[in-house]
Amino acid sequence: MGAGGFAGAVARYWLAGFIAARSGGNFPWGILAVNVIGSFLMAWLLAALPERFGPPETVRLLLSVGFMGSFTTFSTFSVDNYGLLYQGEPLRAVLNIGLNVVLGLLAVWAAFAIARPA
Repeated sequence: MGAGGFAGAVARYWLAGFIAARSGGNFPWGILAVNVIGSFLMAWLLAALPERFGPPETVRLLLSVGFMGSFTTFSTFSVDNYGLLYQGEPLRAVLNIGLNVVLGLLAVWAAFAIARPA
């Protein structure tokens, strides 16, 4: 998992920076691209690998938890919410999305409020 995590972090840094440098910097296109690509790849790994290749558990962990977990945790967030929707739990999915976004932003606000000198 550590090797996958290292590779995922490097890939995220490179791809986000590559896209940001070419998009003018007026919108976080690099991170958006990483999140969308990561969501697609995580879902593909979870859906395709077991059925097509049946990799050993170590390979699955290297790719999903290691690489994808480091590339973007948003991919896990997206797959979790898809799972809730697929299970017929749209209210729980909306609650999860709302809580993650609102509480995440509140946590950032609180951290800046605490860290900035008065």
